[in-house]
Amino acid sequence: MAITVSRLVGLDGQTLAFAYYPNPVKDRLYFSAQDGITNAEVFDITGRRVISLIDNDGISSIDMSALTQGTYMVRVKNQEHTMAFKMLKQ
Repeated sequence: MAITVSRLVGLDGQTLAFAYYPNPVKDRLYFSAQDGITNAEVFDITGRRVISLIDNDGISSIDMSALTQGTYMVRVKNQEHTMAFKMLKQ
């Protein structure tokens, strides 16, 4: 299982920790961020949004089982930051 951890430094110098796994994903994509995730979107290679989730209590995973195999862009947000990454669906 591949786990990707990113450490991002914002303009204010604050370091953000963000992790997502597995990549490639079969059914469910899991992620965590230092300040939580309240919004998650998945886009196909044409830029069409195929999944959109909003939960002010926090999101820790996305069910990707209904998606076809291929490459997707995932964008997650919290109150202050936006993170985007490429995900391969098996």
